[in-house]
Amino acid sequence: MHVVVVGGGAIGMSIAYSLSRRGAEVTVLDANEIGHGASFGNAGLVVPSYGLPLANFANAMEGLRSLLRLHSQIDVRLPLDSSSLGWIVRFLLSTRKTIVDRGLAILAGFSQRSLALYDELLADAPADVDFAKFGTMYASLSSRSQNRMVSLAGRLKRVGVSSVVFNGNEARAHEPTLSSNVVGAVWYPDDRRLQPLNFVRMLAERAVKHGTEVIKTRAVGIALEEKRARGVQTEARLIEADRVVIAAGCWSTFVARSVGLDIPMQPAKGYSFDIRLERNPRTALLFCEEHVSLTPLNDVTRATTGHDFHGYDPSIDPRRLDKIHKACKLYLEGPSIIHEGEPWSGFRPLTPDGLPIIGSSSRIENLAFATGHAGLGITLAPATGEAIAGDLLDGVAELPNEMLPGRFGL
Repeated sequence: MHVVVVGGGAIGMSIAYSLSRRGAEVTVLDANEIGHGASFGNAGLVVPSYGLPLANFANAMEGLRSLLRLHSQIDVRLPLDSSSLGWIVRFLLSTRKTIVDRGLAILAGFSQRSLALYDELLADAPADVDFAKFGTMYASLSSRSQNRMVSLAGRLKRVGVSSVVFNGNEARAHEPTLSSNVVGAVWYPDDRRLQPLNFVRMLAERAVKHGTEVIKTRAVGIALEEKRARGVQTEARLIEADRVVIAAGCWSTFVARSVGLDIPMQPAKGYSFDIRLERNPRTALLFCEEHVSLTPLNDVTRATTGHDFHGYDPSIDPRRLDKIHKACKLYLEGPSIIHEGEPWSGFRPLTPDGLPIIGSSSRIENLAFATGHAGLGITLAPATGEAIAGDLLDGVAELPNEMLPGRFGL
């Protein structure tokens, strides 16, 4: 079986690795160098703790505040056309508690599958992948925020995600770089972290050893014959395939449109830059009130923030960078930034129900999707690769209906 995978990020390369190690002939297409899309500058967190679907009531209220031009952690500047309005309506319908609770359980279970695969996959990883198991700490400056985090921890614990609640002193004892402003924290000991670009490069090398071919080219669209994908049309030629997988993150929408399929997905822009501190934290940190994360990676700390709905505008908003500096001063004890790298922006592919789209198309016989992972692309990559391999090679994806493409008529 020859499978063409459109997209060479963490998801695409996980699929290529999972398929090729089981004997499939795989070709990966990507317009950029491998791993230089959203996988390049993200936080590098493997976080079952981040399993609350982004389609939830709190985020809906933040989005409304942004539309009303009030202070918000989310910045919405979407054209109010039929596509974006349809997405917003679907998003709002998905914020009902029963739907959010079901999504939380689904993401927790899928994340746990990924954790087990990561431990196996990275047992002998190169040092520069920096796979570490120090957990993630969600730090709060106010009792109100801490109470919300403790409540969320309780919901996560019920679906198998363990946590430890700290008061301020206990949090500083565990992570000495935290400032006296921190009143409490929740630590998720099972979370992991890794250097995302180096991880994707490692996956690519392993996939190539199993026979995967990687081609740097832009996929123009899918070539159809009746209701079957004949292959992928690139800028240069048609690459024929027995199966096609669309795993191009936010850019998946453009590929799918070539065969008349409309993926309901919005790009949520995030920002990051690498810093060197006099004392880098040992634990990955999430600053709750400011929605900023810090991830220790090799000899630097990666700072990330932002859920900006600006379409496909890649420009850097200086206010987001200021937000990171402000957060470091509030949450860290006397932070001294020795060096600051170049800022980066990238797009998280966000579905209206907050769940990824994984599995075979209900409309086109030999087409599959692996996209819409939002901020959990790194977390869910190995489990996604395993699921797609099972689907294409065995006819068994073992996925809940809420993740399948058919829920959106794809």
